Parts: sequence; C-alpha cells; structure tokens
Amino acid sequence: MNHFSRLTSYVSLLMLALASSSVHAARIGDLTETSVTEQALRFFTFSDPSLRLALLGCILLGLNCGLLGGFVVVRRMSLVGIR
Repeated sequence: MNHFSRLTSYVSLLMLALASSSVHAARIGDLTETSVTEQALRFFTFSDPSLRLALLGCILLGLNCGLLGGFVVVRRMSLVGIR
C-alpha cells in the first residue's frame, strides 16, 4: 500500500468518525409556537426568505430544462425524436 492510498484511507476514516458523532438540534416547534393559519399566511405571502429562494430555484431550473430539452430535440441529439 503506497503512502497516498494509506493517507486517503486515514482521512476517510477520520471523516466517517466525525460525521457519525451525535448532533443535537432543536425542533422547529420548540423554537416558536405558531398556529396553522399563521404558517399558511407566511407561506402564501412569500414572507419567508427560504421559500422565495426555493421558488426562484425551481423556476430557473424549469426554464433551463425546457430550453435545453428544446435545443437537444431540435439538434436531433435526443434519444426520442423523428429521424
């Protein structure tokens, strides 16, 4: 076993040991007490920044997939297409 492979095996074992240590986090319900109507209002008004970011990412991903799919079909690079 050469030096590099031995070093990588030690590093991977160290990372595995660090990743398997227990981590404690608070549940969302423990942090705040909100009713279902407050949560729904927050969701539908887009007042939560993480919701806006996730929605923006989904929209951009959908647009890019559509454009790339159209390009692939027009260039006849797709697996399903008319010869």
